[in-house]
Amino acid sequence: MDSLSFYQMQIINILLFKQSARFRELNLTHIPTDHLNYHIKTLLNEGFVEKKADQQYCLTEKGKRYAERLDTFNAKIEEQPSSIVSAIVTKQDKDKLLYLIHQRKKHPFYDHIGFPGGKIKREEFPSEAAMRELIEETGITGDHTKLRVVKQIQKKDARTKKLFSSYSIYYFTVRYQAGEIKDMIEGTNFWMSEDDIRNAPLRLEHDFSILPLLTEPGIQYVEETLEYTMI
Repeated sequence: MDSLSFYQMQIINILLFKQSARFRELNLTHIPTDHLNYHIKTLLNEGFVEKKADQQYCLTEKGKRYAERLDTFNAKIEEQPSSIVSAIVTKQDKDKLLYLIHQRKKHPFYDHIGFPGGKIKREEFPSEAAMRELIEETGITGDHTKLRVVKQIQKKDARTKKLFSSYSIYYFTVRYQAGEIKDMIEGTNFWMSEDDIRNAPLRLEHDFSILPLLTEPGIQYVEETLEYTMI
């Protein structure tokens, strides 16, 4: 089951704050008994709730995991912010420091340049995701990953100021290990100096705005709000 009804979420919300509860304790909204029985039966069948020997109800492990995503004040599912990684690989070319750049060939940032990276999978630590994305997007491997910057980004409608997206980006510096840079289906890869990056017309500004922070000691944390005109 992909989604639960309002009343089913209400039941889970009640059980979230109890070790167990009787049938009548699950009817805070005072719906008809047959309706409540239907919703409890649905939760039992879907494995969110179990009925104990003493005839009381409690959350299963599946129900507890689902409850973690609930806004407990409004009994509705909260949208979970996503997490992204970026791998910053550099090399020295005479007197210039060059950055490994990935030019995207897919929307929503088609042709924009940025650092190799992508979404963190559920089973991954951020450092593992950085290594995987580096291989998938460039063909090279790296080591000595070091977390340098964490940026929290909120995207809002410029007119209404309504939030429509929220995510974190973990920026890791990575030492080149092996392999040859290749162009992949998702984009092309090449080296650029910081001056060339700043003169590029299509760049992911949220990536390159962190460059000055790479010289700072420790891990830097940044919060940023981006506004877009929604059509």
